[in-house]
Order: sequence, then structure tokens, then C-alpha cells
Amino acid sequence: MVDALCIGYACFDFIYYLDGFPEEDRKIFVRKTVESGGGPAANAAYLLSSWGARAAFAGCVGGDREGKAVMDELRTAGADTSLVLRAQGYRTPFATILVNESGGTRTVLTRHADPPEYHPDWTRLSGPPSIILADGHQPTATRESLERYPGAATVLDAGSLRDATRELVASVDYALCSEAFGAALIGLPRLDTPEEEAEAVRAVQAECTGRAAITLGERGLVYVEDGRARRLGAFPVKAVDTTAAGDVFHGAFVFALLQKKSFRDALFFAQAAAALSTTRRGGRTSIPAPSEVEVFLEAGTGTEGGRHV
Repeated sequence: MVDALCIGYACFDFIYYLDGFPEEDRKIFVRKTVESGGGPAANAAYLLSSWGARAAFAGCVGGDREGKAVMDELRTAGADTSLVLRAQGYRTPFATILVNESGGTRTVLTRHADPPEYHPDWTRLSGPPSIILADGHQPTATRESLERYPGAATVLDAGSLRDATRELVASVDYALCSEAFGAALIGLPRLDTPEEEAEAVRAVQAECTGRAAITLGERGLVYVEDGRARRLGAFPVKAVDTTAAGDVFHGAFVFALLQKKSFRDALFFAQAAAALSTTRRGGRTSIPAPSEVEVFLEAGTGTEGGRHV
């Protein structure tokens, strides 16, 4: 059996920590760095495996050293990588992330390459998954998985509005969208007011037969319940690095569903995990343990719970 099948993007991150954003035409000496695998679905698989869930990752990496490092990290965490394609001639995407430690903000320089679509050999999977998490970067494999495993709950990490991502929104049980996705869906560059946030999440819900939510970073999130847009405010933490916080959110949400939490409680738990991750350096190195998330929640560092937008 497989608890979670995570389908999508894998990359490699080089993270540099600076006292401030660098000026142009200067040499900057950096003493604090972190290197690790990354990517929305890959990070979710890493988190779930490191938290004791039986997780598998389906996606593509290159036959280069970054691809090997991605595979090694996933395997070390205990993830099933039998569905991963090592594509010769494909360069594993990588990102240089500049983190301004004075405020925890980051700038990402990425060598993005759309991975080749492929048809995984599903017979390699040890059993049907309970939950499928997709980030939209492998639409063919995702559609195949939805057809092959109709009994699985389905979660979409919708980071940007693309044809493939929008199509998948209509097919999943949980559409968890970024602010950029929600804003683009209603023709806006961003969501500046509570009214725009409510309009955007209702627009996502109109296209989704399941449940819908939009994450808003330090402003929390909005979701739909009983036909109404509701808000969960952000946890008040001192952020030092927001790298992979969204990936932590989605992985923790799937973990919460595996623990039979309700939609609202799963959002709350995932939001706490993501908030904790921003208080630490790195992507995968920032992932808290589930026990830490529970302690954080029990400490009463709460948010505005489910009020109407």
C-alpha cells in the first residue's frame, strides 16, 4: 500500500543567505549556504516520507549530479522512487535562491526546464495510493493516475494558472491554489483586498467539484465552506527564510488528511507547519517534525479561525 503518491516537479536548490540584497557589480562573500533537492511534489514526498508516511514520487530528473542528489535525498527519507524517470539529455532544473536575512524575503533565479512528459510504469507501485498530490507539472501522468486509482482522494497544488493546472482543478477533491493562480483566474495581477480574495476563491470553487482554498502567504488563506468564503489568518512568526513553505503546506495538508482531519483542520495544521518552516533556514532542512507542529498548535499561537471574509 501507498499512503500518498506525489506527481510533478523536481529540481535542485542552491540557497545563499545575505545580510541584504546585493548591489550590482560587486563581489559578495557568502558564508551561509544550503543545498538540497526541491520542487513542489518532490518536497511533499520528502516531507511525508520523513514523517513516517508511505510516499512515492513520480516525476523526471536528469542523468546529472543534481538528478542523482535529488534521488539520493528522496531515498534517504524513505520515499519510493520507482516511478521516477532519469531522462538522459534532460538537465535537472536548478535554482539559486538569495535570502535576505533581515526580513526573510527571497529572490529566486531559476534555470527552469519543463520536464518531459512520460507514462510511468504503474505496476512498479506497491499498491494503490490513498491520496494523490499533483503540482500540475506532469499532467499526462496525473491524468493516468486519476483514471487508474479512482478511489484515491486527490489534491492539487496549483501554483500558476496554466491550461493543464486549470483542467486539473475540475478533477480533484481539494484545489489548493496560490494567490497568483487565484488572481489570474479573475483577471487581476494580485489580490489586494478581502473582497478580491473572496471573489477569487469563489471562482476557484466554481470550477472545482471538491473543496477550494487560496494561500496568501503572510496574510493567511481563504477557503470556501457552506458556500461562503472564510479566512484563516497567518500565524505570527519571525520568518528567516520562506523557501519551500508552500511545499511544506501541501505536504502537511496531505499528512493531515491521512490522519482523518477535516478540511478546515487540515488547512490549519498545514498552515502551522508552513509557518514553523519559515523560522528556519533551507527548504527541506526547514521541515518541522509533526510533533513540533502539534506542540506549536497546543501553545495557542493561533490565527483567526474560519471567520467570514
